[in-house]
Amino acid sequence: MLRAERLRLATDQLVYIAHWVTPEERPLRFDTRFFAAPMPFGQVAVADDREIIDVRWFSPAGALAARERGEISLRLPTMRNLKLFEEAASTVDALGRLDGRQIEVIRPRLVAGPDGTPERALLPGDPGYF
Repeated sequence: MLRAERLRLATDQLVYIAHWVTPEERPLRFDTRFFAAPMPFGQVAVADDREIIDVRWFSPAGALAARERGEISLRLPTMRNLKLFEEAASTVDALGRLDGRQIEVIRPRLVAGPDGTPERALLPGDPGYF
């Protein structure tokens, strides 16, 4: 597609922000690296109506609040990645805070709560994480 459309990726604008691996307890696994980049001026996001069916703009704090209200669904990696940007005053500030930081692999561990309560995710550094 890039060649056909004569496009060039602006990889120099990418900031590596996180590396997540699904818990070993899950049959469907992924190993994903997350990047952030400024959106070009005038860029318009469009849903493809297959994988993405709706597009809305939120600040990081706004997205997390919408999730708390049950308005949107966010997976744990997305929530944690959004928290990296919560206090930033601008895109430049957000990306500048994260550029060059040490990225460690985050692999949640799923554990059942007491008395068979639903699974919960433990993250590196949490008590009980191996």
